[in-house]
Amino acid sequence: MALSSSDLVIKWILLSNGVYDILCALSILSHGKLPLVGCLAQLHSTMYKEEIQKRDLFDSVFKRMLAFWIFTYGCIRLVAGLDASYFMDILAAVSYFIEAVAFEYESRVGDSMDQAKVTFVSIFSGALGVLMLMRPCGYL
Repeated sequence: MALSSSDLVIKWILLSNGVYDILCALSILSHGKLPLVGCLAQLHSTMYKEEIQKRDLFDSVFKRMLAFWIFTYGCIRLVAGLDASYFMDILAAVSYFIEAVAFEYESRVGDSMDQAKVTFVSIFSGALGVLMLMRPCGYL
């Protein structure tokens, strides 16, 4: 059965975002030395305020845990892009909502993140979460 144009768009978003997240995570784990995508290591870590990045708390253990978290939701999104099922659509949506809430929470409660960058990520992730819910709810 051929996919509708909206299914193709959702599939493309999930696949590309999943691959992007996985590459970001691998780049962080390689300390930015991964060929061709090493610069991706900076995208997530620069969301934190400079004074946080300079503290001992922002050490290699924290960066590795951040990378594994990014890798986890990247895998969820990649699989959801490969398997257009009701469950995977819901799981992908939840991963976007968790990402948005986690960054907002850390920014506001931890006061550790650049609010402009967090706002962009939160709005974008929330919008993608809503978009992912539209298909299983029958709107796409």
